[in-house]
Amino acid sequence: MTALFDILNSTALVLPEERLALHAAAAAVPAGGIIVEVGTYNGMSALLMRRAAPPTCRVHAVDPFPQPGAVQRLSDHGVTLFQGTSRQFAAQFQEGIDLLLIDGDHSFHWVREDFMALAPLLRPGAVVAFHDAGVLPFWGIRLLVDVLELQGTMTRPAVYIGQLALGRFDPAAGLPTVDVYVRVARDHLAVPTDFGLWKTPADHVFEEYEYTALSLPHRLKDVRFIGRGLRGWLIKTLLDLPGEMFIDSGQARDPAMNYLVVSAYWTEIYRCLTQERGIPGHQLRAVTEFTVSRLLYADISGDRQGMCRLARDAFQREFLQALFAKMPGHELLALHHSGMLVSFFSGLFRGFSYDFGGQALSPPDTPGG
Repeated sequence: MTALFDILNSTALVLPEERLALHAAAAAVPAGGIIVEVGTYNGMSALLMRRAAPPTCRVHAVDPFPQPGAVQRLSDHGVTLFQGTSRQFAAQFQEGIDLLLIDGDHSFHWVREDFMALAPLLRPGAVVAFHDAGVLPFWGIRLLVDVLELQGTMTRPAVYIGQLALGRFDPAAGLPTVDVYVRVARDHLAVPTDFGLWKTPADHVFEEYEYTALSLPHRLKDVRFIGRGLRGWLIKTLLDLPGEMFIDSGQARDPAMNYLVVSAYWTEIYRCLTQERGIPGHQLRAVTEFTVSRLLYADISGDRQGMCRLARDAFQREFLQALFAKMPGHELLALHHSGMLVSFFSGLFRGFSYDFGGQALSPPDTPGG
């Protein structure tokens, strides 16, 4: 009992009810069944399921970059670790899956990729669990879960247990097409007065007007963007800027350079650069969500080339084009003014790393990243 308690309190599932729900799902897997976890991190959720499942079950953990110590920890407790992506795992694993936990990269591209790669291996009635499906910053996960429910591919979860959504797989319902994703997305976006659904309460939406860079400079020769997280990646991709223009705060040392801070940690970065690095305060400006939203609004109202660059694959391009192609202008403007437009795109692409063209990847939402 002590060992189980230690595992339950070490797993990445934060809420006790989430851990107990996953424990119950694993315990219900039939003898000889197969459990697969995508995104094992430190391995504790896989160990929880290994502990709960019948002894004859096999547990597989899939992660291209497991945490140090996870490989040995999982091996010691009878969990097989596959170091690679879900699609690479599916290509060499041809047995039926009874319980699937998807808790890897939280971007819409990867959570959909994980499900689509492993769906052909799911047994009818298999339990599928998505972690963080109720966390609004990871809206892409919620989008996929709602789409699968509407299609009937995943039976409606009896409850959302914490941030864990569970349902049973029904292969007879088929896999959803682009139009189903568009329908669900339009339903979510058709509530411009419900500001709390997407970000802060209405009276705090775009509160940073005073120090926002309301427009980006036309000459970017002597400009560097500080921040290689989500906000920086959105601006880089929308404007098709070279990756070397984006740096971490630790690389900002030239007092003659102008810096645009594309990070939520404006206060900390401003204090560090002005007080410790000698960067003049007037050469620092913050690029907030309002600026990103303006860029998105201008692009979608125009040729949508930036939006197409944001898409991670052909499916996303088709989805985004279909979503906004027939959206009335006043609806798009309302989404921009409410803050929902930038929150929608942030939730769609928020993951664990962003590619800035050959530079080292930075974890999102950290000072300087």
